[in-house]
Amino acid sequence: SLQTLRSMQGLPRDPDASVTAMELAPYACWADSKTKAVPKWTRGRTKEFAITQRSTVKQPDLTNDTEDLPDRSCVLHPGGSFRTAWNLSMAACVLYDLLVIPLNAFDVPKSVVLDMLDWLIQIFWNCDLLISFLTGYYDAGTLVTSLPKIALHY
Repeated sequence: SLQTLRSMQGLPRDPDASVTAMELAPYACWADSKTKAVPKWTRGRTKEFAITQRSTVKQPDLTNDTEDLPDRSCVLHPGGSFRTAWNLSMAACVLYDLLVIPLNAFDVPKSVVLDMLDWLIQIFWNCDLLISFLTGYYDAGTLVTSLPKIALHY
């Protein structure tokens, strides 16, 4: 509620307060010594301000988000295009398994197409086991590409 927000900002409780005229300030713990202080800004339009002032957000430094290891060309990035396509294929295989496995409880006539699909799905799951061992992962925001660490994590 508005009164809770006012108390969190250290403002006195005011039953006649308006949301559009309330001034918000960032917490002191959010201030960074390397960046300049962000001025208070006003939410919404007031009579004094024609345009809402906006604070700027410091972009995180992503230049060193991987471990200092040699280039691992055989390790897949967890958010890469191949891994994304693989995950979509995995979703299709799970959907197929959800539909076909319960049908095996009944007498389903044998079909060459179903037999081929069963073999392809089984091969896919075996390949998924190998690909999981070759896919990096994030540990506390750092991309891990070490094969022994990936194997232990898996």
